[in-house]
Amino acid sequence: MCFRMQRMTSWVLRVVAGLFWSASSCVQGQQDAATVLRSLAEQTKEYQRSIPNFTCNEVVTTKVKKGDKVLRRIEFQADIRVQRKEDKSLNETFWITSYMGKLTPNGGKFEVPVYMEGGLGHGLPTFFAEKYQPCYDYRLDGNRINFRTRPGRSAECHEKVDTTGFGLMDSDGKLLYGEIKRPPEEADHEREVSLARIDYSDVRLNNRVFRMPTHVYGEEVRGGKLGTFDAYYTSCKLFAAKTTIRPGDGTDPPAP
Repeated sequence: MCFRMQRMTSWVLRVVAGLFWSASSCVQGQQDAATVLRSLAEQTKEYQRSIPNFTCNEVVTTKVKKGDKVLRRIEFQADIRVQRKEDKSLNETFWITSYMGKLTPNGGKFEVPVYMEGGLGHGLPTFFAEKYQPCYDYRLDGNRINFRTRPGRSAECHEKVDTTGFGLMDSDGKLLYGEIKRPPEEADHEREVSLARIDYSDVRLNNRVFRMPTHVYGEEVRGGKLGTFDAYYTSCKLFAAKTTIRPGDGTDPPAP
């Protein structure tokens, strides 16, 4: 999942889940690594191809710290919605439903120190996608696959910052956990997180099981301050988009 920032009322991070030395070079245990990478690439493709429209409950704690001192702590819940667009790609949006313990039925403007998005819309990390595997070197060690960005990688590679990390897989070759790291100053310049940790679990939707993020933690260092994001995703279910058009009033968000 590649984690990027965009601005809200404060620090906001955009997540495009990215984890994971290459199948074509610098691979230890070449045949096994190549097999694992083919499997993960197929899992990524299948998620993007077949996941239905769905919504999950998101429970978030986000902080800004300087040293050991917490400067800001915000807790909120939101509805995360993933919906297929006309071009068949997946779009992820969210609506805050409670903020600092109070329900927010009418919406509003809320301070969110750090927010990460995009993980549910991508499912498995896009770094496993076949088109991006030439950008990285992978090394397989048991059920752990280590990765780093490849020196001299093509300008077409989406990762602009040197990145290292690893993923842990279960006995069926499905992702259980992923971790990525980037140099804080370089990550800040490119509006990327410097650290991300992701737990994956099976979620049933429409009588099918999908492996997706269920816990995401991220960090960003900026101006001597540390921003953190910690979110859990539960109660995922299908939803059908409903649209109500009112004269001069735009369109209501889809309802679960």
